Amino acid sequence: MPRQSFDNANSPGTERGRTAVQEILGRPPGWAMRWGITAVFLAVLLMLGCTWLIRYPDWVMAEVMVVTPEPAIRVVAPKSGRLQQLMVQNGANVEESRMLAMMENPASLDEVNTLKRWTDKDSGIIMPPPDLLSLGAIQPFMSELRRSWDAYDFFLKRGDFAQRIASLERQREQLHVLGQALEQKQKGLEKELALATANFKRNEALAATGNVSEVDKEQAELTKLKLEREVQDVEAQLLQNDLEAERNRIVQITLQQEQLNSAQTLRQSYEANRANLLSALEAWFQNNTLRAETPGVVSFHQPVAAGQYFEEGQLIMTILPASGNEEALVRGYLPVKNAGRVITGMPVRLFLDAYPEQQYGALIAEVSHVSAIPEQQSYYVECRLTNGMLTTYGREIPFAQELSAQARIITDDRRLLQRIFNQLKSLWENY
Repeated sequence: MPRQSFDNANSPGTERGRTAVQEILGRPPGWAMRWGITAVFLAVLLMLGCTWLIRYPDWVMAEVMVVTPEPAIRVVAPKSGRLQQLMVQNGANVEESRMLAMMENPASLDEVNTLKRWTDKDSGIIMPPPDLLSLGAIQPFMSELRRSWDAYDFFLKRGDFAQRIASLERQREQLHVLGQALEQKQKGLEKELALATANFKRNEALAATGNVSEVDKEQAELTKLKLEREVQDVEAQLLQNDLEAERNRIVQITLQQEQLNSAQTLRQSYEANRANLLSALEAWFQNNTLRAETPGVVSFHQPVAAGQYFEEGQLIMTILPASGNEEALVRGYLPVKNAGRVITGMPVRLFLDAYPEQQYGALIAEVSHVSAIPEQQSYYVECRLTNGMLTTYGREIPFAQELSAQARIITDDRRLLQRIFNQLKSLWENY
């Protein structure tokens, strides 16, 4: 068996196979084999170079509007009803507090304005304007005010308090005169009493020596006692006069206080009714009239005419502030997602809904403010137009209030290689 295998290995067929293998191994490789690895290496380098050179920005989208610092004021119907009177036209310039229209109601505008001019006067108790009988919901308050005024005016015209106080004053003066007379009488009696006392003492001394009779002595004593009683009577009259004067003074003070309290009560009633009237008047203007809260230009959103019906809260017109394009700014709301990447100073591209970006381009702006706290899953954001209303295509956009737009806030400008690397890093570290 070993010899047979050796003989087979040295057979002619085996020699031919060995010769073929040697021919293949000895042949040099072709150009594809020689340059293939180099081409692949260069392609990889080219791809890496492209990923380094190619860069595009990250952005966050937000819904915004181009407005002015003083926004447009929407004027809505204060209640459901018809317009009784339209006082402005579309495009009219109006001043602040200008009346624009009045809703249908039973009050007369002329009478209400007359009452308003009266209430604008200095506060105080003054007679209300007469003959105002078409005030609608204000009428009961006007009636109460007129009744309180009539009561106060009648109180002032009565004069009984003044008459009673004047009578007490006259009595007080008379008591003063009477007191002076009693004092004079008291002084005279005291002098007579002093003389009578001296006379009695002399008679008493003479009677002791027998030079005067007992009758003369007793007569001198009686005179002295009589004068003492008269002096005591005058002192009692003076005391009674002083008590009467004090009672008179107390009555006068009480009467004056009563007069003051009555006047104060009537005055407070008048002032309370006047305050109620002012509140009712203000409520009437709020519920029945439309006024311009700021100066500007009237803009109708639909045909508006007297007699037209509006629901409560329905938009009737808008007051556009008179501002230039240079004052335009951008306000809107930024979704919570990715909002943490937005900071002030970041560039913004504004794509206006009313002006296609392919034809007009975009407005250039930058973030000027981002609220610190979200509201309803959105952050309030403000942007400043850096080139006014001039777009990236060099076209000037005519300014109009509340131009809606999509704000593309550019948060970062990264290379493609960085993005691939960050994706790989995220997969490695987060998963």
